[in-house]
Amino acid sequence: MDAALFDEMYRLETTHWWFTARRAILLRLLRRYLPPAAERRIVDLGCGTGAFLDALASLGDAVGVDSAPEAVAYSARRGVSVRPGALPDHLPLSPDSADLVTLLDVLEHLEDDAAGLRAAARLLRPGGLLLCTVPAFEWLWSGHDTLHAHRRRYTRAGLRALLVDAGLAPVRVSYFNTWLLPAIAGVRLLRGGRRAAPRSDAQPVAAPYNALLRAVFASEGWLLPRCDLPIGVSLVALATRPPIAQHEQAERHAEGQREPDVAAVEEDGGDAVQEDEE
Repeated sequence: MDAALFDEMYRLETTHWWFTARRAILLRLLRRYLPPAAERRIVDLGCGTGAFLDALASLGDAVGVDSAPEAVAYSARRGVSVRPGALPDHLPLSPDSADLVTLLDVLEHLEDDAAGLRAAARLLRPGGLLLCTVPAFEWLWSGHDTLHAHRRRYTRAGLRALLVDAGLAPVRVSYFNTWLLPAIAGVRLLRGGRRAAPRSDAQPVAAPYNALLRAVFASEGWLLPRCDLPIGVSLVALATRPPIAQHEQAERHAEGQREPDVAAVEEDGGDAVQEDEE
């Protein structure tokens, strides 16, 4: 992503209607689905300039990871903890170490989104929760996608399949940014879709319109904890890492024990064969 986009994000994240409404919606979902806990370890992968990471601090001990030096620098300005790292193979965190992992508009940037999601899932402790958002529908492709180096957009079925393939159990997979879809789709199609010139949709908006758009989008936060929305500009998913089954625990324990005496096993096997032959 171009370095100038991080400056734009940093300036707009705390005021622009899209960022502020999305943050409110996602925090409401997390408060609905996170199990009670005295302490939580939270990891925000692809944390950008850190505004959502800062908000996650209200839910637990949160740390961010981003591959862009600009993102790490801007996040430091917000006073949040960020480490350099990248999906899928260069994460500075241990497996089984997080109660919550967030991936907000990250997967669409990855060459191998399946490998990235598997790496994120490995960070979760058994029973941990993953929150993921991605852009929806290839027909909604615009100059914004091109400018931000997106590789794809998603459908609900496709995102659910990725979660399952990563070993996660989907809890919710829903479209959102639904009420504003007709207006957004109309503008994007008029601009030419995939033929449109690279252009950011995150433009400053006059205060009255900014407040109105925020209220419209944020109102979906009252519905999403209760039901899925059938269509939208984006997708949101919640999924858990299933607890380790008892037989898997036994297998892990057995793997840690001393290897059996191969010679003795072969000798026992030979005796058995001889007895059968007799």
